[in-house]
Amino acid sequence: MATTSECEKKQKNMIITRNTTVKEILEEAPNAVEIFAKHGVDVPVSCDDSVHGCELEVCDSMCRIDDLDALIVDLQKFFDSSTKSTS
Repeated sequence: MATTSECEKKQKNMIITRNTTVKEILEEAPNAVEIFAKHGVDVPVSCDDSVHGCELEVCDSMCRIDDLDALIVDLQKFFDSSTKSTS
């Protein structure tokens, strides 16, 4: 089991792109569901396991993301702010 500091190290390296999967994001930061919700996607309710393995670019059409580029920017800001607060 990863310690908190190991999880923090992972978050420091997280770069969000169109090729990042929902699963990768949620494994690193489960509370990132809040960012998805702000962009019109209720991950726990709307996304089954098959969607979790998809890249954000694919999820865009499946999940009706309001604005994929804005979601990526907000997710990156979320991870960047998590890194700053744990440094």
